[in-house]
Amino acid sequence: MTPYGNLSTQHSSWLVLLVIYHLPPWLCMKRKYMMLSMMILGPREPTNDINVYLSPLIEDLTKLWDDGVLVFDGFQNETFQMRALFFCTINDFPAYENLRSYSVKGHHACPICEEDTSYIQLKHGRKTVYTRHRHFLKPHHPYRRLKKTFNGIQEHETAPIPLTGEQVFQRVQHLNIVFGKTQKKEKSKTCIWKKRLIFFDLPYWSDLDIRHCIDVMHVEKNVCDILIGTLLNIQGKTKDGLNTHQDLAEMGIQLQLHPRSNGKKYTCHQLVILCPKRRISVFVSVCVGSKSHKDTLQILRALCS
Repeated sequence: MTPYGNLSTQHSSWLVLLVIYHLPPWLCMKRKYMMLSMMILGPREPTNDINVYLSPLIEDLTKLWDDGVLVFDGFQNETFQMRALFFCTINDFPAYENLRSYSVKGHHACPICEEDTSYIQLKHGRKTVYTRHRHFLKPHHPYRRLKKTFNGIQEHETAPIPLTGEQVFQRVQHLNIVFGKTQKKEKSKTCIWKKRLIFFDLPYWSDLDIRHCIDVMHVEKNVCDILIGTLLNIQGKTKDGLNTHQDLAEMGIQLQLHPRSNGKKYTCHQLVILCPKRRISVFVSVCVGSKSHKDTLQILRALCS
């Protein structure tokens, strides 16, 4: 959360909301059933210090599980001992790093593959891209056999099994945590986990199958920005630039998109070429004329043909 709207800023504030998932889906996300338990002020993100901020909340959650609290039931006109279970976190992917204590940047950013994360360091784009996503598909999925559409090879590997809560706890229970942003932290080259998360103080946390969930709103927004920026060739937003074509040539894939040099400068064959007027008309037809995902795919397929 940033108090400056869409403007670029270094200020970061974190809200911790509790949602009652015992209610029906059409009620649990209403504002009156959401509780603001705390607000972590900026200007920087809490990083490892999030354990300190969450300590009072974890104490209350532990009490709700072990002892419970006496609550009055207005419908039955009686009191009862209420207990509560905190079963998962919902956050965007950058916050996932702090809440799961696993780095989601660098060469081992996949929390499932860990050291076996498949990556490529782009020479011209100067970014780290992650490959071999198709081994998460079903064993006989047709995409596994495609070569030219992807990186030139087939993938028949099986997907790794995610770690259980107990396995994660065994890896982080002996990590030394240094609190404070001014303190120097020792970087371990053998351990890719950052800290022991305070959620493991809950007696049931290690037994949960799903402990963290990604808010798809941020993922959809980023993917949508990239697609629109590339299709409309928006300056500074498109991903179909010279560096991208040079990296394709470096990897030896998509031969039709390799840049061509005339001795002075490079020319690129763009996959989608639209004049400015047609960009607007096509974009409006995609946004207004499509009533389902199938209609949108048909329009985009006709656009790229």
